[in-house]
Amino acid sequence: MSGLVLPEPILRAVRAHALATAPDECVGLLFGRGDRVTRQVPLTNVSPMPRTRFFADPQGLFRALKDADARGDDLLASYHSHPQGAPLPSVADHAAAWWGAVQLIVTPDAVKGFRLVGCRAEEVRLEVVGD
Repeated sequence: MSGLVLPEPILRAVRAHALATAPDECVGLLFGRGDRVTRQVPLTNVSPMPRTRFFADPQGLFRALKDADARGDDLLASYHSHPQGAPLPSVADHAAAWWGAVQLIVTPDAVKGFRLVGCRAEEVRLEVVGD
């Protein structure tokens, strides 16, 4: 996958989740098929340091993955916010990279996608579409 096709309503929902949880970081998952995102699942950040770290509630994460499996959806991306930071992966983000999925980082001014491989971050093209 060279990029993600991200419908505008899902992008708005991701941004709204980030805004609603600020100044803490938010966390969630994006599911779909191929390179097209079809569904957003917000999760609860249970990190003891939620302003600078995220850790998805394990029960919510398990439910989301189980539901996606039942629907035949693929995990295309996870997302989290940097309410006070840049839209760039941190050392902690590299450590938390899930299953090779794209990592979306949401700030008040930007949303960027990355594929994290070891200590490298390769930016992924996000194609925002109207539906």
